[in-house]
Formats: sequence, C-alpha cells, structure tokens
Amino acid sequence: MAGWSEGARAQWLEALARGGQVALTLSPRAGRRAELERWIVQGGGQVLWTGRATPVLAARVPAAVVPRLLPLVEAIEVARRAGVAVPSAPSPGPETGTGSTSFERALHQANQEVLGAPALRSVHGVTGRGVRVAVIDTGVDPGLPAFQRHLVDYVDFTSAVPFVQRVERARAAGEAVLQQGQNPAWAAEGDVFLTGTARAGRAGGDGATLRWGNLQVRLPAWAAGTEVRLGWLDEANVGPGGTDLNGNGTARDRWLVVAYPWRGDRVPVPGGDHPGTGAAVDGGVEARQESGRGAATPAPGEGTAGGAGGTSSPAVHGPAVQGPAVQIDSDQDLNLAEETVLWPLAAGGPVAWLAPAQPSGQAAVQGGDGGTALVVTAADPGGILVNFGFDANGHGTRMASILAAAGTAYQGVAPGTGLMVLKALGSRGQGDWSQILAAVDYAVAQGADIISLSAESQTPGEELAVTERVLRQAMARGVLPVLAAGNGGPGLHTALALPADAGLVVGAFLPGAAADLLGDPAGERLLPYSAAGPARDGTPSPSLVGPGVTYTLVPAWQEELWPGGLAPDEGTSVAVPYIAGLAALLLEHARREAPQWPAAALAPVLQASARPLPGVPAAVQGFGVPEAAAAVERLAERRRAVGGGEAGPPSGTGWSITWLHRGRPYRGVVWEGAAPGVLTLAVGHGGGQPVTGRWTGTPPWARFPGPMPYPGGDGIYLPAQYDLPGRPGLYSALVRLEGGPSLPAGFLQTFVRPYLLDGDGLEVTGQVGRGQIERVFVEVPPGVTRLVVRVDRPGDGAEGAAAEQEGGSLNAWVYAPGGRLVRDSARDTGRLIGGPELPDWTVEIPSPEPGVWEVDLFFSTLSPVAFDRRASSFRVTVTAQGVAWEPRELEVRAPGAQGGRLWAGVTLVPYGRAVRGRVAGMGWDVPVETTARPVEGNRPEAARQLPPGPSSATEQTVGGAPGPAAGETASAAQPAAMAEERAQVMVLAGEPQPYGFDVPTGTALLEVQAGPVPRAGWRPRLYLYRVEGGAAEPVGDGRGEPVAVVADPPPGRYYAVVELEPTGAGAPSWDEPLDRDAGPLAIPLVLRRFRDGGGIRVSAGSVELAAGQPARIMALLDVPPGTGEPQGYLVLLDEAGAVGAPLPVRVRRGPPRLVVTALVPPLSPGVPARITLQVRDRTDGRLRDASLIVQGRLYTTAGGQVTLAWDGRSSGLVVRVLGAGEESVQVVPLPPAS
Repeated sequence: MAGWSEGARAQWLEALARGGQVALTLSPRAGRRAELERWIVQGGGQVLWTGRATPVLAARVPAAVVPRLLPLVEAIEVARRAGVAVPSAPSPGPETGTGSTSFERALHQANQEVLGAPALRSVHGVTGRGVRVAVIDTGVDPGLPAFQRHLVDYVDFTSAVPFVQRVERARAAGEAVLQQGQNPAWAAEGDVFLTGTARAGRAGGDGATLRWGNLQVRLPAWAAGTEVRLGWLDEANVGPGGTDLNGNGTARDRWLVVAYPWRGDRVPVPGGDHPGTGAAVDGGVEARQESGRGAATPAPGEGTAGGAGGTSSPAVHGPAVQGPAVQIDSDQDLNLAEETVLWPLAAGGPVAWLAPAQPSGQAAVQGGDGGTALVVTAADPGGILVNFGFDANGHGTRMASILAAAGTAYQGVAPGTGLMVLKALGSRGQGDWSQILAAVDYAVAQGADIISLSAESQTPGEELAVTERVLRQAMARGVLPVLAAGNGGPGLHTALALPADAGLVVGAFLPGAAADLLGDPAGERLLPYSAAGPARDGTPSPSLVGPGVTYTLVPAWQEELWPGGLAPDEGTSVAVPYIAGLAALLLEHARREAPQWPAAALAPVLQASARPLPGVPAAVQGFGVPEAAAAVERLAERRRAVGGGEAGPPSGTGWSITWLHRGRPYRGVVWEGAAPGVLTLAVGHGGGQPVTGRWTGTPPWARFPGPMPYPGGDGIYLPAQYDLPGRPGLYSALVRLEGGPSLPAGFLQTFVRPYLLDGDGLEVTGQVGRGQIERVFVEVPPGVTRLVVRVDRPGDGAEGAAAEQEGGSLNAWVYAPGGRLVRDSARDTGRLIGGPELPDWTVEIPSPEPGVWEVDLFFSTLSPVAFDRRASSFRVTVTAQGVAWEPRELEVRAPGAQGGRLWAGVTLVPYGRAVRGRVAGMGWDVPVETTARPVEGNRPEAARQLPPGPSSATEQTVGGAPGPAAGETASAAQPAAMAEERAQVMVLAGEPQPYGFDVPTGTALLEVQAGPVPRAGWRPRLYLYRVEGGAAEPVGDGRGEPVAVVADPPPGRYYAVVELEPTGAGAPSWDEPLDRDAGPLAIPLVLRRFRDGGGIRVSAGSVELAAGQPARIMALLDVPPGTGEPQGYLVLLDEAGAVGAPLPVRVRRGPPRLVVTALVPPLSPGVPARITLQVRDRTDGRLRDASLIVQGRLYTTAGGQVTLAWDGRSSGLVVRVLGAGEESVQVVPLPPAS
C-alpha cells in the first residue's frame, strides 16, 4: 500500500508500544470511504476532517486498530510536521541603513524581468484580474494597504478539528474549555473562547456600561440592554510559549473580545463541516468585492447603526452574515464604544489593529505602526467562539507580497489577483502537513485557480502518497498547485518528490541581473540549497526554477525593523510566488480567448516555454526558468493549431513517453550503477493518425532516432542507445519530443556513475566553478563497518598561498543513499573549508548503508577567493574499514526437494586495516515462532469487531510491519536469518530518547549501532535495556559506547536509549545552557538480529588477514528438504566480538521464474554482430519485460526482448535479471556463430 513505509511503520510502532493513538491522513479505496469512517469510530478513533473536493480524510486512531483499517485504504500518511521553506543558513543580504528602498525594489524588479512579467503586464494589460490564488502559509497581514480589495477569503487551518466541531466542544465544556486561562490543545491559533456572559446597561451619552466581574466596560450605545459574550485574546495562547502581538517585547498581554450573538434576524446560509468553515456568507465573491474589503478601517461609529437608546442587537452594514458582530479592545482601555465592529472578512468584514504599547500618559494609536492587524475569519452564531486571522510570523505576508502586492512603490507579479488566505502554519512557521492538505482541499472546493504553497514537508517523498493523490485530484479539477522543492539541496533525491501531474515543484536560482545588483561574482546560477530531484517516477522535481533572493513587504508590526517596510528573503519559498504570479498573468491572458481555460493546463505551457540554465543538470533544475513571452507564443500556437477562434486548453502534451524498467513503466529514467546500453522507451500520442515527431536537446552521450512517424493508440517501442563518458559523475539531460499540434513532451534521463570503493580507499581531485556544485558519487559495498570522508583544498602554488592568507572557499555536504543528509560543513563548523581555520573537514560514519553515497562541493561566492578565481580545487578522500565478500551474494542451487549437503567457496578481503576473528554461519534455523506482545492497557471492545484484514493473519516485514492488533497473539514463520532494521531517533540535548524493538526467540546475536550525529561537538551514547514484567534490566556492558553487541540475548522487548554527550574543543559546557532552540538531532540507529540454526558451517573459521589480503573461505551448507528457498548469512566476528560483513546466502530450488535465452542471427560480412536476448516466464512461456545487466551495462527489454552488440564468442553470457519481483544471475548459453 502506498505510503506504508518504514517511517510510517516506526511511528505506528511507537504509538503501539505506549498504547496510544496515531494521527493519519488516509485515501480510502473506491467506494469504501463511509465504511472506513465507520470502523475508525467503532475502533475508538475520531475522524477529524473529510475532504470536500478530494477523497481523503484525517483521523486519530488507536495504534492497535491501524492494521485492521489498511484493507480499506489505498494510501496512508502518518502525521508529520511541516514548516516554511527557508534555508537553514541564508546568505546575508546587503545592509541598508537608510529609508530609501530603491535597491530593494530594483532587486524585486530584476526578478520579475527575468520571467518577463513586467512586459507581459504592459503589452497585454494583464494583472491577474479574475484569478483566485490560495496562499497556504502563516497567514497574511490584512491591514497592509498593498492588499486592499484583494483578500477574498481568510481561513485558519492551524487546528485539526474543524471550526464547527470546536464550537460543539466549547459549548459542551462551557467555562471549563479554558484551564487556567489556557486554550485547549485542539484550538486553532486564532481562536478566542468567549466563556463569559453579561448584559449591557442603559445607554448614556458616551455609550452603554457593562459590568463583568471586577471590570467595567463601555460598549456602543446601540448595545444597551443586549446580552453579550466576553473573552480574551491572550498572547500566551498564540503559538508555543506565546507570541508578542503588540510589539512590547512580552507575550503576557491580552485584549478583551466582545461578541453580540446573532439572533436570527438575517437569513442564515448553511455552513460546512470543513476545517475553518464557521462563517457562512450571502452574496458570494461579487458581494465581497462590492463591499470594499481591505479599505481603511471604519472610524468609530461607521459600519454600525443606532444611536442614543440603541437597539437590542447590532445592525451591521455589508452582506448578511450568519454569525455575531465582534469587537476587540485594541487599545486595552476597556472602552469599546470607539472600536470598529468586525464580522468575517469573507463577508466584507473590516480590519482591526492591536495598538502597540505606548509610554505612560500617551494615547494609543490606531492603524498599525507596530501592532498586529487582524480580521474575523469565523464566528459562532451563539458567540462562544470567534477566530481571528493574523500573521504573527511574517512569512505568509512576505510570500503574498511577491505574488500580489498592489502598492504604489512595490508591486507583486500579479497585482490584480484575489487572494484566498489559508493559514495552515502557526506563528513559529510550523504546522501539521495534514492541515496543509485540508487547506488544499478547501481551496479546490472553493474555486481557487492556483495554489501557492511555500512550505516544505519533513517527510520523505515515499511517504507522501496521500499528498500525491490530493494534488493530482486538484490538477484533474483544473487547479494548478505550485509548491516549493525545499531547501535540503544540493543532494539528489532531496526535493519534494512529486510527479509531473501533481503540480509544479519549484527550485530557486539567482538571475544574472540580481547577481549584478548583489555584487555576486558568479553571475546567474542555481542556489546551492535548492533541493534536487528527480521524482520517484523519474519525472523532473523540481520541474521549474524561479528567483530565490529578493526583498519583500513585511507585516506592519515588523516595519520598524526594516527601512521602508522591505526585508530580504530567500529560498525556494521565494521562488514559488514568482512562478504562481506568472501563472496568474498567463491565465488571465488565456481566458480572454478561452474563458473556461483551467489553470492546470498552464503547467505544460510553462514547462515547454522554459529556458534551461547553462551547465546545470536537468535533475536539479527541471525544464529551467519559465519565460512569459515564450509562453504567450505557445498559447498562440495552440490557437493557430485549432484554426483560431476560442481555442480550448490542450489536454496535457498529447505525447506519452515511458521507460520500462524491471517490467514496470516509469515516466523518466533514473539509474545509479552500471552504465546504460540500450534502454527501451514506449512512445505514443493521443491522436488517431500518425504524427511525425523529432527529438531535441539530445545530449552527446545519448542517441535517439531522427524524425519519424509515431502511430497513435498504444504507440511503439523505441530503443535509445547510451554511451556515457568513462569518468564517474552525474549525467542528466531533459530531451523533448516535438511534433503535431501538441505541446512538446519532456523526458528526463538521470544516470549516476559512482566511483567504486576498494580496499585502498579512494581519492578524487578536481575543480569546482565559482558558485557551482561538483558532485562526487561513491558506491559503498556491503561489509563496510566504518566510512571516513575527508574534504580539503589542495594547497598548490598561488591558490595554496591565498588559502593561508584569505581563508577557505568550499562548503561540503555528505548524503547517504536516497538523499538523506548526514553532515553539512556550514552547519557543522560555520566556516569555509580550505583556510587556516578549517584546512579540512572530516566525517566519520559507522555502519554506513550500502549503496551510492554523494559528496557535494560548492565554491562559495562569500569567499574572498571567489572575487579573484573562477574555480577552486578540491580533494575528496574516502577510506573504509570492514571486509568485502566476493561474490556480494552467495547463491547456490539445491540438489532437489530432498535436500542435501553442498560446499561453496567465497573470498574475503579486508578494507583499510588488518582483520582478526572468525567466520560464522547464521542460517535457516527451523522457523522461529514469534508472538506479538500485547500493548499495556485495555483494548477497546469495538476493536474486536473491526473488518477482517488481508488473507494472511499478519504481514511480516523487516523494520516493523502491520501485525496483529494489540492484545492478540499470532505466530508466523520468519525465514530470514538476519533481520536488519534502520531507524532514526530525534534526540534533544539533555533528554534521553528511547527506541523500542523486539528480539525473537532463537536470536544468536544482537548488534545495535547509534550515529553519526549530524552536528559537530556531540557524540551519541547508547544504552540497552530489556523490559520484562514492568521492570527494565540493563543489557550489555553499560558503558554507553555507540555500538552494543549482545551474544545470545534473551527474547523479549528491548529499548535502545540514545543520549547526546558534548565532545571536542568546540563542545558546549554542561554548565552552559543547551542550544534547545536548534531543535532535536536525528540520530540513525542500525539494529541487526542474527540466528544460527547450524545449517551453515565454516571448515576453518578463524582468519587473520592484513589489509587488502584476500582469503578463501569454504562453507558447508546443509540444505533442508522441502520446496522452500531458505536464506542465511556468513558473518565475520572480529576479536572484540563485533559483527561485520554479513554475506547473504540463498538457496534456489529449480530455475528462476524469468528465464533468459539468446537468439543469434546469421553473421553477414561487414555487418556488426548482434544478439537478441529474450525473457520468458517459465510458468506460462510468455515473454516478459525485465531489466538486464550484461557485461557491466544496463539494458531494458521491449516485448520481452532486447538486441545488443555481440563479439561473436560462443561461451556462456552472464546476465543479471532484474524483474518486477525477483532478481537472479544466469549463465545464458550462446550457440556457435554461423
């Protein structure tokens, strides 16, 4: 099931161990949504919200219930945190000490000009008018003049509980909803609970008086005799730890809020049950626009009716609203007669300001200059709950100003758009990703055209299965999501990994004109932190790049900090509103000819009209920088292709290009390892007649056919030939297929050729251009127990002397396979590598994950050296300790179902140092009976009535998988002899963090490793405990070393407790306060459980080898009878007892399912010899597609066969077969050449 990854399992297991609940976002199977909701409730869970426009829901569910729900779900996400997409260490912008903003505005203008936005506005007269853009962020300052008449909606999504449900909870709890003045945990950031009631007295000359407790409050005269509800907007309830809303340096202020309950004198409009939907509005968008939203706040008395004597309830001008009128005592003088009457912004409600603190004796000032502007977003008709919208972080305001500000001095890209402000991130810039999905669903349901999302998920791409479905649904309904790629670059696989049909993922670059203004010597370039792709299906992610360094408007409460109200900002979050604004301009232009043109149809237009950045790999930038003029021409081409008139939008590109790998289709090529040979592509288009197509942008290392007709329908198989250069590195290109009336289709190819690590280590030297990235890929084989990466700048000649005098020049990053960041030199040291303060930078990784590791080097433009040199030298040295086995996997053929005894030989080679120890066999014990341990606490009775799970009683997967519900036991055979589990624990300095795991009966050896720490100055301390009968017993030597090995561990529940210890000269002292604001550190854990059943024995197990000295090991394998294919391991136990180099041992019975045969045509003089390999399924004899590695090169079949060059030899051909569900190595006999 999509999304049920190791990370999701880990969170579920943690909740299961403590008997708690887990927050999930679920995509039900077709027709099963109502059933899923019913079982969630019956299992003791709660449905938090359900999508209106997309078939998703969010829920909190007891962990014990989760396995029973999985059959009803096609995709799942465990709740993760999200945050604004800003770099962790942004580059310092130029200092501005005067009130002049000419430089700041010039930088913003340069960013717009590189996209062609100003010319598009002036030539075609477009501003984004009529286009609705949903800005999902921290909110927007509603009081800024630049947003006047542009805010069409404002909804607070910072709570997982919908507004209607929060109202119901508040009514049920009464005054108890507040505990010692604190809002409940389920409250949204802008919620105010009005638990007090009082009745206003008679009206006097200056209003009506009301007594509430010890307070005497003055209300407007029209409120005389009215019963009102009262509560407090308290800074302590805004965000974790409180938020200063009035700029006085504290978070202890509060403001009285009064609501005049709605009495039914207006026609109510039914509200929805979606989060944030609490105020219903008559009149729709037209009424909101006519009401003059965003105009100056009415003076006291404006917007209300009544006078002396008053009325029993307020009469408010504007559209009819289901909800109360609201006032807030903005200047804290308890006189509300002078305050503005508020109602929801969506109904045309006005703005109020929390006046900043004033010196004693001075009157408070209305209208901003230090205080936070706010609006009512929703109000309960009974007045018990009011939600205020404001931006106490500033990020949302800054992003919205880039997109749509309409000021006189500062204009956004599309100043005529209407903004739907959807606040899903709180005052700290953080929130739950599921609430972002709720905001996306709301935007689609409420008619947004474009979604601008400048946030990034902390979740790996493979765990965003529900997000992918939600965004695809949005695209299918014509909405264009524009999302930040993230700032985790420059490593591959770090970007938000969404496919092309899920929206536009945007990276960040520095335009040339902006570089000139900033004095950046490197000129136009990709910004180093911009996250790189590709997506999991091979498509570009990011697909476009936008300007990533700028100046933006800030909220009014930040204006004193920045001259002219403009502040520097950078990151992929900045690039998003530039691209979203450009899309808004193009959408208005397209709708002049085709009023129904959906925004989603602009995605291929923007991609087809983009300009690639020179020298930047396609996997990092996608299609490149979109250009407005080229996009307008593409739109015109579409009109001409259909004969003019009202041209409808194109249905995508019309072309379909897929790569068949392991028998499965991918929409791009991504491959790490053996060099490619011939790869088969399936190419077609949606037309009924053949279309002549031609490939453009083909790199020199790839050969595609010339112009040729492509039939419609299913299309054809197309062989693409590759001949990569010999030097290891990244080879990535985006080719385009053009032809017919359709837009060109892009096809991304990404190949990584790594350096191979041998026993002598590896040294790579080279040059990295100024402001550029150089990538070094290293394949780390199994068996490496310690990896050391060292980066320095060789000191030769003038450059070496400059390094001594001027300082370093390099930043470096180390990434594990899959794009997981291990270390970052800038975060680590705060210095550049290569100078006297940091001549080199070293990273040590225990038990590195096998696979392709990435070391990235960046020649920083902040270095003084960058102004004199175009390139900097670098040296990457990689050494390893451990052992290597040849072959890397031992596969033997069983003599038959009766079993038997086999001898097998392998070669053992030590890495880096001498090895002394013994080789032991661990394998194919009789099946171990495992019993799922019940979680402490009572299991809800309803959980026993949940729908049945899959056909098997439990699903067993290494690393934690869905098992039986809590309180149940199940037995299952575990065929694997070693269970390896990789996990991460988030450890905060000073606080130990436990990780629970089970050791089954029959485990012969347990090894747990912690580290490395992703920040210098700290080392992990690891302690093992076994829990039985409620007592925790220490296991091992208790010294806290990062590696713990236990022989013959008793079965049961174990916990690895990880702590952080300061170390080194730069370590913080325990006497000093810990840097808790830096947040927790992700500490990797590797757990290995070995079993030994005596099935694998080694004749001479003791070894004593020098580094690089090979040894031949003979193993005796007693294969049990039966039809199963048992698996075991050979392991090296060094003299200290540590485990190293597990070698998988597999027993095969009979031939593999996919069988390769060779067809050799007759040889002809002068014609290169060719050979055709066919792959058949031995169960039915049919041809099957697979990927083949032959003589170190990758080939993929088409229709079950592929043709490759042949040297005419007649010996056997070794072929590694990669099928959809299996791998095998076969020796294919070749017939004699004729």
